Amino acid sequence: MFRLRFLSPRPRLGNKGRASDYQLLGHALAHEIGHLLLGPNSHSRTGIMRAHWNHDEIKRIARAQLLFTDQQAQRIRKEVSARDASQRLQLEEPPDVKF
Repeated sequence: MFRLRFLSPRPRLGNKGRASDYQLLGHALAHEIGHLLLGPNSHSRTGIMRAHWNHDEIKRIARAQLLFTDQQAQRIRKEVSARDASQRLQLEEPPDVKF
């Protein structure tokens, strides 16, 4: 189970990086989707999957520069492709109908 712990630290951070609430929420959602695709222990030292964002990350969010690492992006693409292929395979298989 994943939970979004975005709203509680918001007042502490303020808006020093000039990131809008929409930008912060969007990045928080991308972070949580990252957990769904990368696994529960997928925090990193840098980037959008960092466990706790500080003022530097907020500034990067404001500039649309807080991203997944190259390795994370590659793993996400691989996971999405695998899920897509699995879904297509399920759709292509005829149902097991017995008369």
